[in-house]
Amino acid sequence: MSKKLTKQTQVDKLADERESEIMAQIGTDPIINASGVVKSYSSGFGELKLVELSKTLQNKANDITQRNNLASCEEMLIGQAHALQSIFTTLSKSALNQTHVKNFESSLRFALKAQSQCRSTIETLANIKNPPVVYAKQANISQGHQQVNNTMPREEKNKTDQNELLEEQEVKSPSNFSTKRPLTV
Repeated sequence: MSKKLTKQTQVDKLADERESEIMAQIGTDPIINASGVVKSYSSGFGELKLVELSKTLQNKANDITQRNNLASCEEMLIGQAHALQSIFTTLSKSALNQTHVKNFESSLRFALKAQSQCRSTIETLANIKNPPVVYAKQANISQGHQQVNNTMPREEKNKTDQNELLEEQEVKSPSNFSTKRPLTV
């Protein structure tokens, strides 16, 4: 009888360890975490099931990462921009109805923060649609060792340019007088 208890205890320990591993994986999975947050904040849309919500988010993530389809991101950013614009408008109107300066200032500050976030959201959307052009100063094209010198060369003070030396030169004519004239090369 004690052997049966021992085996049962070992099975229970393995099951507990496996359950702990599964719970750790669930707790650190970004899709499941996001699903939990979306479920918590989406109370106005009825009861959302965590499993279905996780599957939907996973499909959207796969669409973006594997198929490089950014349509859902663009739709999300457009929706956020409109929501932030609504928040800005509502808070701006609310600020006008305030009788105390502190309340006016607070409402207007939040309105301007919403406006700034709206601008950032639209800028992000514009960068997704039209990525900025990057001008690289150097290209790292090498299959082996490559040395990069990013410093400006120092100019030597005593070095004169070849053109400066040839600019004017004394020319003696056979009649023993000297004239200065430009030398043509």
